Amino acid sequence: MIYLDYNATTPVLPEVMNSMTPFFLKQWGNPSAVYPFGENAANAIENARQQVANLIGADAKEILFTSGATESNQTILARTTGSILTSSVEHSSINDFIKTRDQTISIPVDTNGLIDLNYLDSELNKNKIGLVSCIWANNETGVISPIQEVSEICNKHGVLFHSDAVQAVGKIPIDVSKTPVNYLSLSAHKFFGPKGIGAIYIRKGSPFHPLVFGTQEEGKRGGTEAVPLIVGFGKAAELAKKELKQRSEIMCNMRNMLEKSILETIPSAYINGDQHNRLPNTLNIGIPNVDSDMIVQLLGREGIMVSNGSACKSQAITPSHVLLAMGRSYEQANEALRFSVSHLTTEQEIKEARSKISDLAKGIAC
Repeated sequence: MIYLDYNATTPVLPEVMNSMTPFFLKQWGNPSAVYPFGENAANAIENARQQVANLIGADAKEILFTSGATESNQTILARTTGSILTSSVEHSSINDFIKTRDQTISIPVDTNGLIDLNYLDSELNKNKIGLVSCIWANNETGVISPIQEVSEICNKHGVLFHSDAVQAVGKIPIDVSKTPVNYLSLSAHKFFGPKGIGAIYIRKGSPFHPLVFGTQEEGKRGGTEAVPLIVGFGKAAELAKKELKQRSEIMCNMRNMLEKSILETIPSAYINGDQHNRLPNTLNIGIPNVDSDMIVQLLGREGIMVSNGSACKSQAITPSHVLLAMGRSYEQANEALRFSVSHLTTEQEIKEARSKISDLAKGIAC
């Protein structure tokens, strides 16, 4: 199998699994218990909290563990009073939620997928906005939003700012001590941690109201903590911070090699999204007259795993809302393939994938 869909999910690294195993088999105490068996679990949680905080430049007390990014995103949005202003290229976990709200405004993006900062500033001048939510790096195109500028505009207007940073954390440097974001969502399984565990960064002093009530997590989220998953999350964060530069260089090299080879073998292919402000691992490329659903399925039969959009919308029959927001036509949106590599991707995998993609694209071109 050649796996080129790391934006969908990543495998658990051996070091991460090794850190989790004792808390499944030997140290399985309830962290709320006051005897040592429970205290050991509680201490492990706090160690992981610090590891996650270190990855994004936060204080450990600003990290709240959740079941994943969807819960993190929707917890912040659900407790917002007033209108919510989001970008037009948010993840489905944001878009699906705001459909339930009456007071929402969408910030347009340009043809490269970058949000209109002037529009944002203007809307904050005209309307009473309770929260701005802007994705840090797009899961389909890899385009990195101008988060520093967005946060500064929000700060100027005194408006709370949240960012879904799920695809960015562990791939590019993030330091919330330098970027005035109030809330940030992240998920372990996007950077080689376990599925089912995520977190919200809540800047000290920012208002927060629980979605699930209970005594755990200092009263911010009820329910017995998933200790093994939290420990794995922490270890994955520790490794991501330590290896960030090395991983980024490998990913960028592999992504560029794949991009160059596809463009050389299929001259009519084109890149979707800003080619400068994007994640080092992500390539979204359109191949004219080729149905992306078909080529994804055919490549899968050849053992090559790619995507034509977000994994969370894989059953959707409509074209990518992200590409449509960028001004692509329905036909162009249906031509798009997303490749996302990792530091585990090899040159041989890229060469084999390139050859199969080229052959299939020429064979099924309409």
